[in-house]
Amino acid sequence: MTTYSSLLPFIVLIISGSIFVIAVILFLIIRPYNSYTYFPRERRNRRTRLAWMIRVFKADDSEIVTKCGLYGDLFLLFNKYLIYFGFVCSVLSCAILIPINVSQDQDLYASSTQIKEPYLWAHSTLILIYSLLAYFLVWRFQRKFIEISRGWRASGENPQTFSVKIKHIPPAVNTNERLTQFFSTLYPGELIAAHVAYDVNKLLDEKKALLYAEREVERAECKTNKNHGQRPRVFPKLSVNLQAFAWLLACCCYSRRVDAIDHYTVKRDQLREQVAAHQNEANPGAGVGEAGATHVAFITFRSGHTALRAVKNFSSAQARRRFFGEMVPPPELRVGQWSVKQAPVPTDIKFRNLRYRKTNQNIRKIFTYILAIIIAFAAAIPVTLLVTLRNKDLGLPVLANDFVVNYLPSGLQVVFQIIQPFILQWITYFELPHTKSSFTASVMHKLYLYLILNCLIVQSLLLSGYNVELAVLYNPVVTGETIVTMNFELQGAFYVNYLLQLSFLGSAWELLHLFDLLLRIVRRKWFSSSPRDFAVANRALYFRYFVRFPETLLVITIMMVFSVIFPLVMPAGLLYLILRRYIDKMNMLLISPRDEGDGRMLHTVIYFFLLGVCLFQLVGILFLSLREAYPTLGLILFLPVTTFLLALYVEYVFRRERKKSLNLDVIGLEQEKSFALKTAGEAEAAILSKAYLHKALRPHVPDSEATRDALVEQEDTNLPVAPTTDIEMLKFNVSPRPPSREEVV
Repeated sequence: MTTYSSLLPFIVLIISGSIFVIAVILFLIIRPYNSYTYFPRERRNRRTRLAWMIRVFKADDSEIVTKCGLYGDLFLLFNKYLIYFGFVCSVLSCAILIPINVSQDQDLYASSTQIKEPYLWAHSTLILIYSLLAYFLVWRFQRKFIEISRGWRASGENPQTFSVKIKHIPPAVNTNERLTQFFSTLYPGELIAAHVAYDVNKLLDEKKALLYAEREVERAECKTNKNHGQRPRVFPKLSVNLQAFAWLLACCCYSRRVDAIDHYTVKRDQLREQVAAHQNEANPGAGVGEAGATHVAFITFRSGHTALRAVKNFSSAQARRRFFGEMVPPPELRVGQWSVKQAPVPTDIKFRNLRYRKTNQNIRKIFTYILAIIIAFAAAIPVTLLVTLRNKDLGLPVLANDFVVNYLPSGLQVVFQIIQPFILQWITYFELPHTKSSFTASVMHKLYLYLILNCLIVQSLLLSGYNVELAVLYNPVVTGETIVTMNFELQGAFYVNYLLQLSFLGSAWELLHLFDLLLRIVRRKWFSSSPRDFAVANRALYFRYFVRFPETLLVITIMMVFSVIFPLVMPAGLLYLILRRYIDKMNMLLISPRDEGDGRMLHTVIYFFLLGVCLFQLVGILFLSLREAYPTLGLILFLPVTTFLLALYVEYVFRRERKKSLNLDVIGLEQEKSFALKTAGEAEAAILSKAYLHKALRPHVPDSEATRDALVEQEDTNLPVAPTTDIEMLKFNVSPRPPSREEVV
């Protein structure tokens, strides 16, 4: 007999689905009037309401690679493989496990916790099948990832192809002149430039203050024109960021307001003189103070072939001995301690943090991970308390009671999941990473750790403690099987509702971009007075891969872990994967700028997926052992070891691929025409010679002369920024678009 509890997932589906439908209708209404938010890359089609849907559905691989970059192509490929995996598993679960559970419990919402032999053979067989499908997915995706990465490297056009990054150089001898002399001797005629990363953060702060002063002058002039010649006035003792609160803080200021244009013009001229003077003092050609040098330097060569040789020659002690031969390098350089790798993209470097060594960063990283774990425990407590209300009488009507104890916990979990990435981004700034890509990778690691702890492990521990207390209270003679069974039943029901709400409510949030839309409206209405302010307020939203990868991995982990216990979890997770795929595809094609990442984050994604597979297998072993199904348990007992061996094989394949990329003999004649081995001409060499110049030492460009992308660029942002004008000029006879997956294969 079907009870009200059996219909609860369908009630959640109807409520959340209705909210999603309302969000879609609202999106179709407001989209044409907010082109900067919803389709900045296709603003010419601003009045079409439905034509964009056809384009999103019909977009092929070549268009995705061209417009979204390597990360976009690989993310959608990974998502497509997960949809195939989820579809097969959903069909098997619904066709096999649900009939078994209904026949035993007469309830569509029943779990497998009461099933006994011989039906448990079906569960163990499905665990084995799901594991084999996951192994095939990993093998297939890694193979595709390597093939696409090879083609991407061969068709690239970035300055890092010609450059290497050196770390652990003694700062006392780390100068441009010394490194130029050393590498000119090693590679005659191949060196273009050697740039030392100097510790000139004070100069960076002065340039930032100068940029703010120039922008304030522009704002004041725009306000004067808008107010028909009436010049604005400001409090001189307040900083730029506090001028908006000037009237609230006026009582604390002992100076009168002054003319804004005159004040910021004088301040701008003073800062220009200071920046010019300090740049002359810190000019490498004039003998930079050696105490200001860090342990990092960037060496740019005339060809990518030479850069690969340099990485290979300094890759190990044996390689260095073979390369130097009888020549003895200067002992003060301590070449044996160097770490030489391919340089990152110049716009990816956070010059302000280059002075910090790996030890300092690792200590800071430990503190940030501990803080992320504490946050995961703290956020799991209110959700678990709401879940435990299921066993209490709240004195509410049946419908209201079930809504509170089954709908609110999963809804609160979805809210925490939306807010948490912003908190973790703020925490990760404390780590002081050298590049923006390492920043995003660190945020992704902590977010995945938070999601797994908060949504799976911590809630299981808290619910287990609650179930022990509840079982002992009502039945002093309690077994571990009873406690784990109660835990599985509570969590299985929670995660079905959680995935349904995440599918609809989370998709509605990503579709509407409500927070960004309201923020843009407020900034344009009350905080934009100059063309630059409007440009910043209307800049495109970057696609947050470091958030979407952990969320997708969490969903597929929940689907696998509870697939044999609560079969309805599989179709609920599949619904999430399908909805978010097309919303993400729309955001990549129509909203987000192209991501220039090299795909290194995908290495960790594969390991995280294997971790979820291992967790699924351990839960399956625990479930069968509690049911005392020892014959069927032997069928899956070896699976965790197999998953561990597969992880080792994945690492071996990646290491082998990295060695191949440095083995110049294996590269052969086929890739000599590729960009990786191309030689830069005189014009390109002149541009490459300045690509890795420290940001503080570059000539200051007035804000009014910068392009719109440069206006948007910020020093301490975690998002990719547009390249400088010189780097955009690097076109080395590359094909109009990178190759598609079919062309690479």
